[in-house]
Amino acid sequence: MARNIHQMTSKEMESVCRSMTDSFMDYEMTGTNLGMLEHLDREHFYYMTRSYLELALRNGSLYSVGDNHEGHFVFETPDTKGSISGSLLQAKWMLKAFGLKKGTQYVKEIMNSGPYLASDFKKAKQPFTKIEIIAVAKEYQGRGYMRKMMEYAFTESERLGIPLILTTDDERKVRMYEHFGMKMVREHIVSKRATYYEMFKGEEGIAEVSFKQERYRLRFLSLQPDVSTR
Repeated sequence: MARNIHQMTSKEMESVCRSMTDSFMDYEMTGTNLGMLEHLDREHFYYMTRSYLELALRNGSLYSVGDNHEGHFVFETPDTKGSISGSLLQAKWMLKAFGLKKGTQYVKEIMNSGPYLASDFKKAKQPFTKIEIIAVAKEYQGRGYMRKMMEYAFTESERLGIPLILTTDDERKVRMYEHFGMKMVREHIVSKRATYYEMFKGEEGIAEVSFKQERYRLRFLSLQPDVSTR
């Protein structure tokens, strides 16, 4: 069962962020796609991970699974409130991760890669849930902790009656999320070496919005609910 984390010492926060960073950095990406690793080495990826978790700890969206917190994820719902202190800490760590120049360049690349589901849903006033970041500690991978985290997100999203979205950066990860029951609905070509994939689970038709934009490829797939892996 997933547990909502409300308190962590600075040492505990560093340990979790280092563990998550190792899980991402030591993952073997498919082909030439590097995702976020195009911009960040291990230390700077740690800074970025910490930016997400510092905010999540303060706005109530940080969760873990396992007796020893083997997996962690950030799960946001419409009830997730903003946090001024969390946002300031996120900005601090994000600036350490990218720096001003590289950070500005990265934001421009993201914006030029086409509209994202979260933005579209907000404009349409369509409530949704979102997994912002998710990882299992390297020594515990392959033991079902990822499934436990995904099933918690699925259950909560279904209870609320709204779709779940997440963004990933590798085709093998796409296949994993598809195995769990999600659909890949959008592909964002951010650069020659970075492509992001938006995953969706919810009612048919909610994600069906068409766009025509240079360097952006939108894929519409059948969004029939898939419960074969539940």
